[in-house]
Amino acid sequence: MRAYATLIKLHNARLDDKRRKLADIQRVIDQMWRDVHRLEAELEAELKISTADPKIGVMYPQYAIGNKAKREAITASIRELERQADHARAEVNAAYQEVRKYELA
Repeated sequence: MRAYATLIKLHNARLDDKRRKLADIQRVIDQMWRDVHRLEAELEAELKISTADPKIGVMYPQYAIGNKAKREAITASIRELERQADHARAEVNAAYQEVRKYELA
């Protein structure tokens, strides 16, 4: 019985590590979405400023192109992290099933 307790602790530790990894990935994804929303808000603010002052308005299209490129790069990174998060979720699920197997034995 002691061997099962040790195995349960070992697999619980592995499960916790996988959960932490998933949580870390999700935190990065959340931060990136906040960055995208911040860039969108900046774009709107710059548009208001550029419409109010024609001298500044001349530079707005270039700013908008750069802003869009940043948002697209962040969004591409988010898609990649989402794939990693899906893989991490599968690992968490498998680790949980392993823990349950030993708990029920």
